Amino acid sequence: MHFARFIRAHEAEQICGDAIRVISKENLHTVAVIDGLGHGREANRAAQAADETVRELATQPPSLILKGCHQALQGTRGAAIGIMQLKDCQGSFAGVGNVEVRAKSRKPIKIISFPGIVGHNIRKIQEFEFIYNPGDLICMFSDGIGSRISLDEVDPKNLEESAQQLGLSYGRNYDDASLVLILC
Repeated sequence: MHFARFIRAHEAEQICGDAIRVISKENLHTVAVIDGLGHGREANRAAQAADETVRELATQPPSLILKGCHQALQGTRGAAIGIMQLKDCQGSFAGVGNVEVRAKSRKPIKIISFPGIVGHNIRKIQEFEFIYNPGDLICMFSDGIGSRISLDEVDPKNLEESAQQLGLSYGRNYDDASLVLILC
């Protein structure tokens, strides 16, 4: 399992309101993309609170991690969060807000985030399960990355460079932008 990240602050900010966390414990990989609402210091404060919660609860299922984030983000402006876990070719995902997933895989991976703001209003948390194969490519990204992102340009041998190129090509300058590439 290989991971590559891209993260960039809004063009008018010094501090990024997005966060990415990848935690690998034995053969369990927990990956989170966190987008604090808006941008700047307060968005960063919300993202960091969620990031700390993800680190604390990393071995719990994605839906429980999201519930923990919802508690931790009360009193902040909130965030959109996607959490994915990968283990032994089995994946699970739960998301709230504008965090999306794209995959280039042998079998379709169909997962969605539900509307809401973690820390304020969550209508529904649903965990999606999927199967992945060695060599499959998954991309999870915040809404600072355009939804027309294409994984056709990704070079699995240069995953870090590919993440940077995708972020620069599809990132929106008027928002914080983050993505994580996962090569299974």
